[in-house]
Amino acid sequence: MGGTIFFGSISWAIQAQKLLKRQGIPSNMRKVSNIGSGGGCGYALDLHGNLNSALHLLEDAGIKYIGIE
Repeated sequence: MGGTIFFGSISWAIQAQKLLKRQGIPSNMRKVSNIGSGGGCGYALDLHGNLNSALHLLEDAGIKYIGIE
């Protein structure tokens, strides 16, 4: 249960958080640094639910993420 999903922009992170909340997967958003190949800033959602279910929902909705932990 749980996990972290990383996004390259706040727009993707907000869209993901809203979708996951509607589907019963709560999360907390935070700003992170040194993500992706460029080492820039991004955003992360710390999930309080099933990571695999969340990833399937995001992929089905076309919401792009850049990594998971």
